[in-house]
Amino acid sequence: MASPTVTLLPHEAYLRSLRADVERLSDLAARIAPDTPVPTRPGRRLEDLLSRVRETLDAAAQPPRGAAGASPAAAAPATATLPAGAPATAEALATEPATATPPTSEPASPEVPAGAPVDLVAAVRSAGARAVDTLARAATTASEPNAARRLAHTLCMSRLDVELTAAPDGSARTPIDSELATDGVDEVLRVLIPAEEAAGGAPVVPRPGRTVRLVATDTG
Repeated sequence: MASPTVTLLPHEAYLRSLRADVERLSDLAARIAPDTPVPTRPGRRLEDLLSRVRETLDAAAQPPRGAAGASPAAAAPATATLPAGAPATAEALATEPATATPPTSEPASPEVPAGAPVDLVAAVRSAGARAVDTLARAATTASEPNAARRLAHTLCMSRLDVELTAAPDGSARTPIDSELATDGVDEVLRVLIPAEEAAGGAPVVPRPGRTVRLVATDTG
């Protein structure tokens, strides 16, 4: 199956959306109790959501593999080192790439000392600024058309989650940019569904002779 054509907004549009949503999310979260339930995420509290947002932004803030500034550990699989005389089975395991980050690895957010209480709102702000900076400097590639696109869509939904946590009646909700919303639908249809199929998921097969036409009435 031919690769779908990827239609992107200008790169700066994604960065502008990211900056605005990180700012709005952080400002609002600072006024909400951390243990407040998130109505759009059953079983989750605000602090759980902020932790996940921080992790997502921290990951985006890392330089791409092979890029200037990327750490050697990020460019090559880590292997374990065993003392002399270790059992053969353990020695064999040591040659396999590590599949998890060791507990002693450096924290993703260097401004928070290990073991210190984490101010999640401040950590989200910091990670957001670093992620935008990294994405602003990173060149897009054919294998990953635009990492900023995926992150902008994700943070837009997280911002909405926080707004509905602040006011479940929707009174704190701010509009989603119409072009970004249309771009999100485009990404689902042209990128996420084909990627799911390529990974072995159930294919989306249209009924013979039927097509689906989507018209974004607010963007033309």
